[in-house]
Amino acid sequence: MREAAALSLRQIGDPKAVSALSKALSDPSANVRVTALAGIARYKDVKTRPAVEAACKDKWVEVRRTAVYVLGQLEDPKAVPVVRELTKDSDPGVRAGAAQR
Repeated sequence: MREAAALSLRQIGDPKAVSALSKALSDPSANVRVTALAGIARYKDVKTRPAVEAACKDKWVEVRRTAVYVLGQLEDPKAVPVVRELTKDSDPGVRAGAAQR
């Protein structure tokens, strides 16, 4: 149900959804966190950068992979140090995503 809510927030197209999507990044479900990150990517709101950077440290690889993609979508130069650090992640997909940013 929480994943469906995050998906709905992603699809409604209202920038007010960004706050709720950012809060969903702390949900216990990795699927909810990934869906929330996808929604944040859609809105490209740089105010979400700190929350997305925190998601880059998630224990679940799919969350980290999605988070590095979202950081690239935000196009915020302040994210460069975090992206650079992600080139050393234990997962090759995260490293590759960081290298492309």
